[in-house]
Amino acid sequence: MIQIKMIRKKLPTSVYFSSIEDSNFSKHWLQKLESYPPSIIKHCLKFIKEADQQRRFLGYWLLEQHLLDNAFEPSLLLLDSILRDKTQKPHFAKYSELNFSLSYSGEIAICAISNQSIGIDIEKINPEINLEHYKTMFSSEAWSAINSAADPIISFFTYWTQMEAVMKADGQGISGATNQIIFGNNTISFKNIERELLYIPTFDGYMAHFVGKDTKDTRIKRKYFNL
Repeated sequence: MIQIKMIRKKLPTSVYFSSIEDSNFSKHWLQKLESYPPSIIKHCLKFIKEADQQRRFLGYWLLEQHLLDNAFEPSLLLLDSILRDKTQKPHFAKYSELNFSLSYSGEIAICAISNQSIGIDIEKINPEINLEHYKTMFSSEAWSAINSAADPIISFFTYWTQMEAVMKADGQGISGATNQIIFGNNTISFKNIERELLYIPTFDGYMAHFVGKDTKDTRIKRKYFNL
């Protein structure tokens, strides 16, 4: 029986991101997907649009890179133990001390992993977005700050990615009482729990934020797809 090597020391919090537009990706992603467990293949291919399939797969691939870089072996056995809670937040079935968060938008997938409760969100900035559709999701203070900003669109996506990230860290998902979130300079609070905020630089035209109890020394790295 294959044994899973588990390193139980504290993991460095890290964020990996990648693009489906990397030169090797379109040629080889299906080949790599076929090596994954049936549950992951099914989850990726349930989407109708190929770009949606590719982003989901890329998120799993990034998670695999995290596991390999942190001495988990064989990583795919761990991937096959992924479950989803009632909010559809994924988690490892056997290793509750490992927390990860995935997000996708446009051509990008992003994945964070840590020993602490975390959340991450990335959004492709849409200059045509109708901000009024989202007014009720923010507190009056946050909504005022968005609309009074020099660039309300950029401000909206800044607040939105912070909001999504903290709701993921809390475990509720975007269906929670988002208008009760309190935004600080580098902190964000929900249900009287204050967490740290970290802006994640990725690509032009995207906004991404990471939330955790401690964001100091978080490692951020672009990963280029390979087999």
